[in-house]
Formats: sequence, C-alpha cells, structure tokens
Amino acid sequence: NPLNQLRLPLQSKSKSIEVELVPLEKPDVASLARDLMGGEFDSAKIESLYAETEGNPFFVVETLRSGDVLEGTGMTPSLRSVLAQRLNQLSASARDLMGFAAAIGREFNYRLLASASALDETTVVQSLDELWSRRIIQTQGGGAYNFTHGKLLDAAYETLSAARRPLVHRKIAQALLDEKEKGFDVENVIVAQHFEKAGQFQEALDHYLNAAREAQRVFANRDAISHLEKALNLLSEKAGVKNETQRRVESKSFELLGDIYEMAGDGKRAQ
Repeated sequence: NPLNQLRLPLQSKSKSIEVELVPLEKPDVASLARDLMGGEFDSAKIESLYAETEGNPFFVVETLRSGDVLEGTGMTPSLRSVLAQRLNQLSASARDLMGFAAAIGREFNYRLLASASALDETTVVQSLDELWSRRIIQTQGGGAYNFTHGKLLDAAYETLSAARRPLVHRKIAQALLDEKEKGFDVENVIVAQHFEKAGQFQEALDHYLNAAREAQRVFANRDAISHLEKALNLLSEKAGVKNETQRRVESKSFELLGDIYEMAGDGKRAQ
C-alpha cells in the first residue's frame, strides 16, 4: 500500500500525527446534507440517512450524491466499487476468514470463527490482525469482534460467491452445533437460519421447531409464534411434495401454535 509506505517511516521518526475520524452525530449529518445538497431535509430523511450511513462522512457524501438511496435502495454502485477495491487488497486468507465472519453477522467471536473456517490458529490470528489493521473489524474484548460499519459487512458478504455461501452457512451451523455439545449457549433459531441459508431445509425446520419450544417454555409466546411461522413458511415455500417427516413437522408446528394461542387466550386462532 503506497500510503503505508509513506506513513510508516514518518511514524518511526515521530513526524506524523494521526487523527481518527469519528462518526458524525445526527445534527452534523443534517448539516453536511444541507451544505452538500443546498437545501433542507425533513427529519424522516435525516433519520434514514443517519441509519444507513451510521454517521460515516464518506458514506454520507456517497449516499447523498447517488440521489436515490434515501429511499432505501441500498449501496450505491460507486460505494460498492470503492469498498470492493478496499477488500480486494486483502490477502487470500484474510478474505476467506472475512467471508465466514460476514456470514456469521455484524458481531462474531474468535471461537466460532476459527471452528467454522477450520483454518489453523496462526492463520486465523494473522488474518484477524490484518482485518483489524485495515479497520474492517474492531475488537470488543473477550475474543469478540464486529465489523466497523454495516456497509463493510454487506461488502464482505458479497465477496462470497453464490455457490460458496451455502457451504459457509452449513459450516457455521455445524460449528454452532459442536459448540452446543460442548455446553456453550447456542440459540436454535440462529442454527435454523444458517441451515436455511445453506439449503438444508429439514435441519432448519427441526431447529425452528426447537426454538419455538424453548420460547414457549419461558412464556415468550410472540417469539414462539414467529419461529413456528418461519417453519411453516419454509415448508410451504421450499418443501414441495412433503415427505412423511415433513408432514409430521407440519403437524407438530400447527399443534404447538394452537397451544400457544390457547395459552394467550386467543381461542379463535387456536382452532
């Protein structure tokens, strides 16, 4: 990186000062939008702009210049190109690990990442250091990390090809099950979501149903209903001609859904 070649010698001679650019506050985002676009924005658009950019000045400017993302259309082509170029500068191992991290989500931990990626410890540590030094991720303490911005998370996930994504999600789901066997707290709904994205719909159904049972036991009826509805939608959309196991899952889902509605005093839906 040419910038690093210039920066490092200056740092070694104490002839440089680094100023970290912190995210803008919402009023500052509004001021920047007004100055750049030459007009006022209503509060709803400023809220949308702030949520979309998280106050990152560069992302604010790119979003405003695109002219249409205030309607929630996502990353602009120019921003996607800039982020893709930034990620393409990473080593192959760092890009590989980053793909697993992005599939896990905005926040992830070392243990799950190392297990799912199956990379050796040295490679994982060196790759995390590279991602951290490039300010793509930041540490949260206790082996936890997160992506420094939601746009970087999106761009990192886009580095996974359509063919590779199911494989990555399957490995994450299996790593989560391995953690559960070792006594770590693992949410069934998270496992289900990864199996669903992996295209392993039967495993996803089973874990959505387990998640619903767990929620019902602690009287989290709204969560239980949500998990069951996901299972039923998955059966409807993906299963096609149902086999005996899938019909049994469907029957259990409707039965459990009826029990929950009955407990909630909604006799009409319980029927």
